[in-house]
Amino acid sequence: MKRFKGSEMSKKIGKESLSLGLKKEIVKFKSMYREPEFRLIFQLDIVRGLKISFSCLGYLVWLFIARVGWSNAYSFYKLFAGTDRLKESLEVKEALNILGSLAFSLFIFALFILQVGKIMMSTNDNYINYLKPFQKGIKIICRQGTVLFLLSLYEHEIHFQNYYNTTTKLGAFLLLYLVSNIAEKMLFKHIVKQVFSDIQKESYCLKTPYGNLKNVELFLFKMDSKWDKYIYRSKEVFLTGSYNETLQESLYDTGAIFNNEPMVLKDFFGDYELVWNPKQLSEQGAENEFAEVH
Repeated sequence: MKRFKGSEMSKKIGKESLSLGLKKEIVKFKSMYREPEFRLIFQLDIVRGLKISFSCLGYLVWLFIARVGWSNAYSFYKLFAGTDRLKESLEVKEALNILGSLAFSLFIFALFILQVGKIMMSTNDNYINYLKPFQKGIKIICRQGTVLFLLSLYEHEIHFQNYYNTTTKLGAFLLLYLVSNIAEKMLFKHIVKQVFSDIQKESYCLKTPYGNLKNVELFLFKMDSKWDKYIYRSKEVFLTGSYNETLQESLYDTGAIFNNEPMVLKDFFGDYELVWNPKQLSEQGAENEFAEVH
């Protein structure tokens, strides 16, 4: 009976600690959400998540259409076969369709196994480097399957009415993906402008082991800017001169932003890269280059 009470008490304490931890995270999130910088990054993550969701759903529907096309591979043979050969037995048609269906399954399986092998052998933690080749392979299979699907419609092997809802879903997911993709690019471009607008040129007194250097012009974040805490700065120093390591460390300690220094947003995905180019700023005013790592 004591053991039972002890287990009940430990469960109760565990639930209370979990609830307390959850409340702390909610309070922390609300506090961070009041900052415009965090709000923009959070909105960017939401839009990116929607884009990925619509993309995955679209690929699932596209794979279904491609499978239908591969399963009707006889339509390709029928298109180029002479009229004298169209009277062949149904066994040829069934054999070609089964062969196409098996080819589709084998291609998908081989692509999956190949990608898993690459992931196991690679030391790179960037998930995009794994998804991009897999996505390209899926696209090739789906495009070929779509061609066979259209040939099947042309040769009246299948009827469009049976797949009207499927093609409508594909079109809807494609439209939603395009809208979310445009929204993501616009929001990211807005963030880039906000970040770069908080960078200014200042005359700095640089303390080095060789003495003090006065009136050194450096690009720094403004004192009231909060973007610095939402950005991963490069640990390397990008300088266009023959400075020794001691001077480089002194310059880096100032927090200055160097020419062509990549800065990565501290968002959920962690692959949005901003490249600071002061020359482009002087030439085009507030326009700056930006890039997204893939």
